Amino acid sequence: MGKFNRNNFSKVINADVYSNVYIRFKVLSSGRLMGLRSFLSQCARTLKLAVKPGKSELWLSIKICFIGLGAVGVIGFIIKMLASAITGGTAA
Repeated sequence: MGKFNRNNFSKVINADVYSNVYIRFKVLSSGRLMGLRSFLSQCARTLKLAVKPGKSELWLSIKICFIGLGAVGVIGFIIKMLASAITGGTAA
């Protein structure tokens, strides 16, 4: 097949082995900068719409975060205790 250049583009696209890989690479490489610009413009738009939360909304978010952290900790503790019980107390 040889090295790729712009002149043999159609040969690469028509090749069964290389077509999917090349098309995916081409889309990723050509859309990377455009994707970054789009992402940054969406971030700017989101920040313009964002407002500071009120006191009650902030406390609700904090409570939800602590409940989630506690749930993950309890689940981890239970798994650790089960592993310790199964291995006879030698789980590190």
